[in-house]
Amino acid sequence: MSYPGQQPYGQQYPPQQYPPGQYPPQQGYPPQNAPPGQYPPQQYPPGQYPPQQGYPPQQGYPPQQGYPPQQGYPPPGQQYAPPPGQYAPPGQAYPPQPYPPPGQQYAPPPGQYPGQQPLQYPPGQPGQYPPPGQPYAAPPGQPGQYPGQQPPQQAYPPQQYAQGYPQQQPLGQPYVSPQPAPPGQLPPRQVALDPGQVSQAAEQLYRAFKGLGCDKDAIIRTVSNKTSYQMVQIVHGYKAAYGEDLIKRIKSETSGNLERLLVAVCTPLAELDAIAVHDAIHGFGTDEDLIVEVMGGKSNVEVNAVKQAYAALFGKPLEQAVTNDLGSREMRKFFTCVISAGRDETGTASNIHADADALYRAGEGKWGTEESTFYNILATRAYHVLPQIFQAYEQKYSKSIQKVIKSEFSGQLERVLLAYVDCVLNRPAFLAKRFEKTMYGLGTDEKRLISLTARCRDQPLREQIKQAYQGLHNKTLISRIKGDTSGHFETLLIALLQ
Repeated sequence: MSYPGQQPYGQQYPPQQYPPGQYPPQQGYPPQNAPPGQYPPQQYPPGQYPPQQGYPPQQGYPPQQGYPPQQGYPPPGQQYAPPPGQYAPPGQAYPPQPYPPPGQQYAPPPGQYPGQQPLQYPPGQPGQYPPPGQPYAAPPGQPGQYPGQQPPQQAYPPQQYAQGYPQQQPLGQPYVSPQPAPPGQLPPRQVALDPGQVSQAAEQLYRAFKGLGCDKDAIIRTVSNKTSYQMVQIVHGYKAAYGEDLIKRIKSETSGNLERLLVAVCTPLAELDAIAVHDAIHGFGTDEDLIVEVMGGKSNVEVNAVKQAYAALFGKPLEQAVTNDLGSREMRKFFTCVISAGRDETGTASNIHADADALYRAGEGKWGTEESTFYNILATRAYHVLPQIFQAYEQKYSKSIQKVIKSEFSGQLERVLLAYVDCVLNRPAFLAKRFEKTMYGLGTDEKRLISLTARCRDQPLREQIKQAYQGLHNKTLISRIKGDTSGHFETLLIALLQ
């Protein structure tokens, strides 16, 4: 059986001369744009109506007006759309699909479920490393920079949060205070300069560099009263206005400790932290206390920012770099927990007395020690909850957490755990001790003093450290610095901490 105008069975079908997506008008049938439902059922015996090239076999209806043209068979290695109610295999998009049965809709675009609106993701998704060279605290549309590196080419604008933190800080977001906020309160945010203020500061620096030598006092006056984020704005504003890199100009005009401190002041905080961790693991041995100084007391947002900065600066994940440098298996496990940024910052998931009992069962309440329980609680409980857990333990079992650690651990791991507990219980006091260590004994560790000052110069942490230092040593931090430094280096250090 055949229809009028159809080639006999077995003969070649002539080439089509019709516009794409249309069939030749056939005798006895309505036009192509006729409403659905006016076509009679088509039951062609196999082989009498061969499929047209570039079109999938028809399932009872020709292409309907308003549907997108179909793309024929899927490419090799891909599958047809899954049956209704099933999703595509994980990680694969939906392939082009045949026409749906009457009353049903086309399959949703890749990554969507039926009836769902397209998702709008903000910049910087959790768990993603940025491409190498992207900044971490740059103002909108301007690249960040760090010592010895070419300036990156992109930045993200700072974001304002209605409440709480996002899971991960987008690149370019200015750092918030490293000091955890009290329960229910947000830490203060840094205030950005307006374009006029950026231009004014850039012009002041440009004038300070003109002529023979440079006006170091003018440079110090310009940079010493700026926050870390404002300095990043000025770095980019200077380059946009005068066509040269501010850090390179500083290096050409200054030297020694003053140069190193000015460069640190112009570097985003996340990169300063990443450089400090790199210094802790670079060379012979590992400075675990320096890793605790950098990573202890930080929010998940800040830890993730340091991880991203490290990956961009040094080309490998921070966890891998740290754990590869540590010889002790238990030390590697502890720092992996700390760097994972899995802390419950709300404190709602913690049961204080249950955690105190868990510490007892993992230590004094058993033969041997279950170290992972200590690591887990220290690295995942909210900072404002940890003191309550330690207090509950001491009230119930008549022993401080410090004494428990001393009795259950030994050697380097014991010292690191004690330092971490000291840091999370009172971060300003811990950092005040670190400042004193840079100036204790013969000589001064200028490199560590520069790093600490540049990373701790923002409020409110700066004032908290100064108060803690005076309480610990019965003298001011400013007077201590004056006794161990001199010249413009001393002037800038004091101005940054005033």
